[in-house]
Amino acid sequence: MSATSAEERSAIFALERELPFLWLAFPVPAWSRAFYVRLERVRAALVAALPDGNHSQLALDDLIRCGDAILALEPSLDIPFEIGGVPRNRAALADAVITLGELAGAHIRRSSDRDAAPPEDASRLAARLTDHGLEIPQELRRFDILSHGGLLSPWLLAASAASRIRLIPEDLLVLRRALREDPDYVTQAYALILPQYLKTLT
Repeated sequence: MSATSAEERSAIFALERELPFLWLAFPVPAWSRAFYVRLERVRAALVAALPDGNHSQLALDDLIRCGDAILALEPSLDIPFEIGGVPRNRAALADAVITLGELAGAHIRRSSDRDAAPPEDASRLAARLTDHGLEIPQELRRFDILSHGGLLSPWLLAASAASRIRLIPEDLLVLRRALREDPDYVTQAYALILPQYLKTLT
C-alpha cells in the first residue's frame, strides 16, 4: 500500500513466495483498513500542500490508482476489494456463470492428467474446516473428496480471507501446492466462496 513505484510494489507482492503468508488469504477487513489509512494520509498531505485543492477527490483518485496497480499483480484480489468497498476503475462484478460443482468437476478431470496433490492434503483441509465449524460444502459431496488433495483448498483460502480461520504453516504448504497444481480452479472457486463466507458473518 505504501509502495512508491511499480517495481517496489512488485517486489512487495513477491514476498509471499518467501514469507509465511498469501495475499489472497489476507482478511478482507484488513484490506479495507489499509486503504482507508492510505486515503486519510494522502488527504492530510494534500491539505497541507494544496490548501485550495479538491483534497477528497484527489485522494480518492490516488486510492483507485493504487488498487488498480495491486490488481494488475493479483487479479483475483478483485473479489475481496469489491466486497471490502475498495474503489477501482474496474467494472462491477458479473454474476457467476459457472458453479462450484462444475469447477470442482473440471479440476478433478485435469488432475487425472498430471501429478495431483496428495490425498493427505484433503484430509488436512477437511479437518481444518470442520474444526472451525465449516462444513464440507454441499457442492462437493458427490465427489470423492479425500481422493483429491487440492479440492478443498479454495475453501480454506476463503475462510482465511473471511477471518474464519487463522492459517498455520502446514496450511500454507497445502495451499501453495494447490495454487501451483491448478491456480485457475483455486482462484475461481475462491471468488465464489468468499462472498458466501462473509455473508454468514453479517
